[in-house]
Amino acid sequence: MHHTPFQVGDRVRLSPDTMLWTARTELRGKTGDVTDVVFDGTSLERITVAYDGVVEFTGMYAGLFDRALFETRKES
Repeated sequence: MHHTPFQVGDRVRLSPDTMLWTARTELRGKTGDVTDVVFDGTSLERITVAYDGVVEFTGMYAGLFDRALFETRKES
């Protein structure tokens, strides 16, 4: 069984001091939604994240994101 720290519907933010935090300054402090958990046979934990309904990151390493505190999972 494969495990990822996030599930579809979880709310996430860019993790500070990562390549995404540096490159995507317009998303700092914004909350995104995990729209997919990717199981591609590798050992990496990958997720797809959308901000305001627009997919910004597809199959990105989950370690680049932090769980958004004090925000509940969106119901599908």
